[in-house]
Amino acid sequence: MPPTGKRATPVDRDAVVAAAVRIIDTDGVSAVTMRRLASDLGVTTMAAYRHVRSKDELLQLVAASVVADIPAAPPDASWGRVIHDFFTAFHDRLVEHPGVALLFGGQSFLSEPIYAVSDHVFTALLDAGFSPESAVALFMGCASCSIGSAVLEAAAAQSRIDTSDSMLLMSARKYPGIAAVAEFIPQRQSSTSHDQALSKLVAGYAAVLSLAE
Repeated sequence: MPPTGKRATPVDRDAVVAAAVRIIDTDGVSAVTMRRLASDLGVTTMAAYRHVRSKDELLQLVAASVVADIPAAPPDASWGRVIHDFFTAFHDRLVEHPGVALLFGGQSFLSEPIYAVSDHVFTALLDAGFSPESAVALFMGCASCSIGSAVLEAAAAQSRIDTSDSMLLMSARKYPGIAAVAEFIPQRQSSTSHDQALSKLVAGYAAVLSLAE
């Protein structure tokens, strides 16, 4: 029998995943429990378990749901454009759900929904002449850049600390390297910073590919 005060409303897997995303957005990954999900959905804990076998499976589904709508590149797109467009879209979705971004540091990258959305990226890299090892290295490098940037952007958006004064007071004698680049250090991480880093990664691997030909 459902607990007192709860209505046994039918839910499907999509509803369970969407509820988990909402919990992560507001309270973080650690707040996701089957009991909390059931409470938010107005069902019993067992009803929630009918759709996912474990919390690990649920988190994989959450990660996949956030990036599942990334479109495939046009067939005639260059490998550089494929990489750039995919990871720009990947980054933008993680900025909207920064708590979910942390899931991609673990096993959430290894699931069929992620394979489905990223397969065209690897195909483009292999067709361009990259070895399987280099294709994976480039993909993971871009993923790390995108995940890290999204987390930093989210943290900066929530912070009200103004670092401009600390920059002005910085000792050039004590930190000469920092002083030399201080005017170019952004006050907060931005999508522009991510785009620049992504472009540099693509350019670097393009040079490596050119040397290998």
